[in-house]
Amino acid sequence: MRLLVVVLNEREHLDDVLEALLTLDVQGVTSVESEEVISLLAQEVPIFAGLRHMLTGPREHNMTIFSVSQNDDVLEKFRAMLNEVGVDMNKEGFGYAFTVPVEGMAGTFPED
Repeated sequence: MRLLVVVLNEREHLDDVLEALLTLDVQGVTSVESEEVISLLAQEVPIFAGLRHMLTGPREHNMTIFSVSQNDDVLEKFRAMLNEVGVDMNKEGFGYAFTVPVEGMAGTFPED
């Protein structure tokens, strides 16, 4: 079992990402608004205001999407599905995705 985490910076691809995840039959798809810590510090903590020069540009909040899959190759399948609809995950600014092994779980996913 794998936890697939997608940090999506380009929100215009959100529909493509969600459609791919639902097609892959992953479970527990959950999304949260998120932002890079460096951006938060530069905006909210005066002592870190100098970090603004490290930002690559004005970036709105991104989306972090979590899902669980029984397939160990879920990341490769996810990437391939996005490529099929013309979304290149390797394009600078898109964001990133990774998987983490899930060794155990408590509870159940809600039924669709």
